[in-house]
Amino acid sequence: FSPMYYRGAQAALVVYDITNSESLRRAKMWVKELRQVNASD
Repeated sequence: FSPMYYRGAQAALVVYDITNSESLRRAKMWVKELRQVNASD
């Protein structure tokens, strides 16, 4: 996704499959990206 979709968002819901470690890794990546994009707002 492009940061344009969630720039300025007030909240985000990130979910992952607890039986899949790759899913958790990607969820952490999304959280990091969301924080970086919205830190400048």
